[in-house]
Amino acid sequence: MIRKLERVIGPDKPRSALKKNLKHNVNGICPVFSSHQDENTSALMMVVSSTLWLGVRMSLLCSLMVAAAGYGAILVTQSPGMFAVE
Repeated sequence: MIRKLERVIGPDKPRSALKKNLKHNVNGICPVFSSHQDENTSALMMVVSSTLWLGVRMSLLCSLMVAAAGYGAILVTQSPGMFAVE
């Protein structure tokens, strides 16, 4: 954001009070957010990653079950005498 402002104003012009205030605010806010992010988002990141991993495992399990059902259906239709119910 500071670079965009410098492009608009130009690097050769003296710094305005608005530009100084903006740079001071941006530099002061970033460390505050990064320290809270380390403490407060670690549990959230673990929940999100474990949910995604559970989703991957469930998708794999469902894919294997569908493949087994398809393979069983093909096997039954190819050799009906083996699985005949009397």
